[in-house]
Amino acid sequence: MKGYIKAAYIYWLLPQPVKSRCLTALDSKQQVTLNKGLQHITSLSIQQEITILKETIDIINAIQINTKHIRDISIIASCIISGIIIILSVLVSSGWHVVNSIYYILQYGGLHAVLVPFIMMYAGKLMGKSFFQLVKPSHTILDILMAIIAATAIVIIFSFIFPHNTVPVTKLLIIASIFAITAVPLSEELFFRGIIFLHGGKHYGFTASWFFASFVFATIHLPNTPLEFAAYFVFSSMLCFVAYRFSLFASIFAHMLSNGILFIL
Repeated sequence: MKGYIKAAYIYWLLPQPVKSRCLTALDSKQQVTLNKGLQHITSLSIQQEITILKETIDIINAIQINTKHIRDISIIASCIISGIIIILSVLVSSGWHVVNSIYYILQYGGLHAVLVPFIMMYAGKLMGKSFFQLVKPSHTILDILMAIIAATAIVIIFSFIFPHNTVPVTKLLIIASIFAITAVPLSEELFFRGIIFLHGGKHYGFTASWFFASFVFATIHLPNTPLEFAAYFVFSSMLCFVAYRFSLFASIFAHMLSNGILFIL
């Protein structure tokens, strides 16, 4: 039996409100395939219907098992990252300074690193894609070029608005900067540009999701002045545009570049 006929049968069993939501999530080609399948379901025998239902139940059970495994892996990964942060803090500090070091690393990206596995799991589950599908570039060269342009603009804006403070280079700063350049962009882009903006935009409109994502993004960075708030809002808005017109890969790469350059400066 064709797969699209099975899918059409399951769709046919759904309540009308759910059917409507499903249709809005399908593109025109998928809708044509669905309609093609619906034309065949009236000719299904009882045995075929039972077979479809059994297969569907098996698939749901398999998904639940896989979800549990992914959740378990996320917990283990977060524990490992937390352990690494503690070990690194011990290596670069001594005595009571270890506690301060842990706090410093968590503040500058360590907490993001701990949360990354859970954000990846949730984003993948919510958007129905694997992590690699989520961050796959649409056009690699164009994505990279756009990321460089966006990062350059962000660096220029932040260089003018935020005061330049010279901080002595220490082992702790180097460790924190690694997290800030890797874990922070990955977690924030998946959450703000992926979950809130791209996924939320499909349900609530991209204008509303853009504003909400950018407002929350700017707020959680605790700006000291309205100008700093505006800078973070523009930062998020630019990355929303990059994610929407290009890919999450491009917005993540732009975020990494801008964080890296700003740390160096």
